[in-house]
Amino acid sequence: MKEFGRQLEDVGTSNKIKGGYFLGQKSRFLKNFGIIKNYLKKEDKILDVGTYPSYLLATLKRIGYNIEGVDINPKREIGFIKKEKLKIKKCDIERDKFPYKNNTFDKIILGEVFEHLYQNPIFALKEINRV
Repeated sequence: MKEFGRQLEDVGTSNKIKGGYFLGQKSRFLKNFGIIKNYLKKEDKILDVGTYPSYLLATLKRIGYNIEGVDINPKREIGFIKKEKLKIKKCDIERDKFPYKNNTFDKIILGEVFEHLYQNPIFALKEINRV
């Protein structure tokens, strides 16, 4: 947990996209990691769905998790993505088929997006199940 907290702090200060957001959500990220570490193993192939802002994805990657993400507009934080060497593909999860083959991932995280699924959450959940 200490290593996650140190890396999270570093990620939060280096991603200037939404600095105020990070400060307001830091305790939630720490709580989420408390849950994540009980269910996800570093060797699991993990997909972070709707990753923006990519604090959690970057922090998990830094501490050794095998993780990548999908987001509706990864370009909005392209500098951060390149700096952290993140794998994030463009995908509107309520409309687009996820850009992965069936059964690509072992686990899925919806830390930044579930409350935003207004149009077609069933489609998104079916795609999550598929990949």
